[in-house]
Amino acid sequence: MKLQHYLGGLENLGPVNVETRVFVDPWEKRIFGIHTAMMAESAHLADALPKYPVKTLPTTFKNEWTWASLRTGAEDMQPFEYFKFRYYEKWLGGISQFFVDKGYITAEELAEKTSFYRSHPDAALPERPNSALSGQIAAYLEKGDSGYHPLEKPARFAAGDTSISSTPARSPTSYRQASTASARRCRSIALRSAPPTSGAKTRAKPTPPFMRTCTKPMCSRPTEPRVKKMSHLFEFDEDREASSAAKVRALEALLIEKGVIGSDAVDIVLDHFETIAGPFNGAKIVARAWVDPAYKKRLVEDTPKAIAELDLPLGMAGAEGEHMAAVANDEGVHNLIICTLCSCYPWPVLGLPPYWYKDPVFRARGVREPRAVLREFGVTVPDTKEVKVWDSSAQIRWFVVPERPADTEHLTEEQLAALVTPESMMGVALAAAPSAV
Repeated sequence: MKLQHYLGGLENLGPVNVETRVFVDPWEKRIFGIHTAMMAESAHLADALPKYPVKTLPTTFKNEWTWASLRTGAEDMQPFEYFKFRYYEKWLGGISQFFVDKGYITAEELAEKTSFYRSHPDAALPERPNSALSGQIAAYLEKGDSGYHPLEKPARFAAGDTSISSTPARSPTSYRQASTASARRCRSIALRSAPPTSGAKTRAKPTPPFMRTCTKPMCSRPTEPRVKKMSHLFEFDEDREASSAAKVRALEALLIEKGVIGSDAVDIVLDHFETIAGPFNGAKIVARAWVDPAYKKRLVEDTPKAIAELDLPLGMAGAEGEHMAAVANDEGVHNLIICTLCSCYPWPVLGLPPYWYKDPVFRARGVREPRAVLREFGVTVPDTKEVKVWDSSAQIRWFVVPERPADTEHLTEEQLAALVTPESMMGVALAAAPSAV
């Protein structure tokens, strides 16, 4: 199991990167747009509930592309590489390799085009809009892809039924053999405590992060130290951002030329998150919950239905909002939202996730030591208050209704919405005080 598959089990990590921007360099927007356009054209949508006309779309893209497809490229990375690169750098590598592996483009074409845009960063992209693909992308963002389908026949069991299951007997020998084989291997992991020195009665201090340790003396040559520092693996080229910008522009140009996406595809995606889906929707929902206790109760009990009551843009149950659920902070409970798997986030009501939410350190430490992580964000939760951590996934995306600030009884619902921040709706901040707005 690689480190990135077990973030909740990692220890001795450093502080969380509290960067609140969604994109830290402009090129990252473009790779996000390419990914979302691919999601909208994915072959699996032919069976989706909205009945998308995927089979007749004028595109050369005929594969499936889901979040699982995206994660395949990132999670297959060598662990040091996974932790070295930023979130969208992993996306760029994985998506580029996907199109090469599937034969849509060649590695040589990508390298040649990247070199061109590296030398001519302001060169225009090919101009080939595709109205049919544009309509499909807009429809996907509005309607999404719910995994819940009507049952073809009555369910065998109902809520409250009792069932008995049995597991076939399995010889313990198979477990013992697997364990022995694993023990023979020299493990390369990121965070591991050094073995105690000979004769020591106390446990040795942990070695610095990102070390390679060998559990068997035979795995090392006699002249090799038991522990090697691997910090050189985290060095970057000086033209890191320029190279990534050229590569993503080259990829977008090739996909347009090959008929995979239209030249307007990425801009349609980005415009959606500037005008339709964003934290301004979530702020309105929270403000209504603050002024209407009955609505707040309905919001927690049936989030999609309660959201549908409000005058919000179309698409609140669209892409990444198909299965949202709200939890409310109160005098006894503080809620924190994480995604240990990737970056599952309720797009329609919060927009796109900021960098801190996607940070592997946050994802690992948030589930292990939430109070300490909250303090790094400037939130100290009293010991008398319970902290609940909710792990978002493709099946359900959580958001928080923060506590209403004091001395806000005189404010209108619109003024209250101005106190609600994306961070407060994920539990790493409190709603702003009236004096701060």
